[in-house]
Amino acid sequence: MQREISLDTLRGLALVLLAINHLNSHLVIVAYQPIGYISGLELLVFVSGLVTGIIYNPASLQKRQMSMWQRALFRVKDIYLMHMAVIILLIIIALPFHDFLAQYFPWTTLLYHDTWTRIALSGSLLNQPAFLGVLPMYIIFMFLIPFVMQQLEQGRVFLVLLLSGSVWMVTQFGVTIDGLLSALLPDSIPVHTAAFDILSWQFLFIMGICIGFWRRTHQTESCIPPRNSLLFVCLGLSALFFIIYHGHRVVEHEKLGHYVPQLITQIDQWITQLIDWDFWTERRNLAPLRLLNFIVAAYVIAKLNNRFPELFNWSWLAWLGQHALQVYAFHQLVVFAAAPLQIHKMSFLADTLITLTLLATLSIPAWIHQHYREYLRRKTTRVSNSFV
Repeated sequence: MQREISLDTLRGLALVLLAINHLNSHLVIVAYQPIGYISGLELLVFVSGLVTGIIYNPASLQKRQMSMWQRALFRVKDIYLMHMAVIILLIIIALPFHDFLAQYFPWTTLLYHDTWTRIALSGSLLNQPAFLGVLPMYIIFMFLIPFVMQQLEQGRVFLVLLLSGSVWMVTQFGVTIDGLLSALLPDSIPVHTAAFDILSWQFLFIMGICIGFWRRTHQTESCIPPRNSLLFVCLGLSALFFIIYHGHRVVEHEKLGHYVPQLITQIDQWITQLIDWDFWTERRNLAPLRLLNFIVAAYVIAKLNNRFPELFNWSWLAWLGQHALQVYAFHQLVVFAAAPLQIHKMSFLADTLITLTLLATLSIPAWIHQHYREYLRRKTTRVSNSFV
């Protein structure tokens, strides 16, 4: 299948949103959960699964003389090496400035243990510092791909979703990957895989794979239900989530809250008393209302993309999305390097200018990786021509 620019754009958008949030810029007010209880991470995980379902085609793998497992393990190697390179590079940078950097979050979590202990814990994937837990999660996802794709190729889509959904459901009752590992391992080994539970988030990734698989195997059909009534329901729910989330933020804001009419404040209090929104929209375990919010928003976005194909055709974001691993790894270095700047304590103008400058640097790994791939392609072509 031809590469879809809209998917690359959405993945690039997710990377930018995550970078802004991790930099703790004033722009977080528009970048963190901009359309409700949805962050950039949900978008990144789902689109990654969607792309996986599309590109893990047995026919295309056969042309490359690769099995499903070979492709998955090759990707695991890339992600793991990139993750460890970031960890080791950050620790080396921090060694001469340990006492200075240790007072700044997220350096505090990175430097909590001694050097070799931190490298060992990160290498085992059992304990990850702040902002460094996404790539280890993707490593686990890569191991799931061969099993999932094998079942999908045999027509067991419903079974895959049922099993994945069942695991997600169990996590809603308090079962976590950290809890399971802590019960199995000695108390001397601190377990903290990430700020979000892999057992929960795998459901979003596998849903993406299933939809991507459907798109690849039913190219003449739309995987989006065409009913207008469903679109109106999804639009209504998306608007409701948006109003409840941002309305509550305005009411609770230390400055804006004073200008909110009393009636709106009372409605907000009634809504928060009616449902424990923090519990039902929890990010760590991908709580039910958060998952529902993402599903209805994703449907609306998919309909918009079908109706207006150029809406999600943003060249710079698409370029970043095409080099997602390298850009994400590099953004981690930027976030740690920028921590001592304390951007959020600056004026809004200074904060914004610095944040935009740092975001522009995300082009560096994309440019390097693009030229590296072109170099390998030319090298392979020269070797092939030498045997003609």
